[in-house]
Amino acid sequence: MVLLLVLGCGGGTNVLYPIHARPILPLAVLEPDKIFLTCGDDYYCIAPEYLDDLRRFLIEQDAVIEKYENNIELHNSSVN
Repeated sequence: MVLLLVLGCGGGTNVLYPIHARPILPLAVLEPDKIFLTCGDDYYCIAPEYLDDLRRFLIEQDAVIEKYENNIELHNSSVN
């Protein structure tokens, strides 16, 4: 038991971290077969409005990931 406490395997934190909402999935993710159209032999085309939705989703998703990374980093630094 003492060994577990010394190694940091005991206890824990009572810190509650916020849950961040996921961004709404764009149609390019939900229904790619309807959004991405074959334009040639080796590439696909996408309408500008769907591309904007996909771009916005990626930016918002990155922000959520960054928030969680910051919380984990803060938590891990307080454990050491």
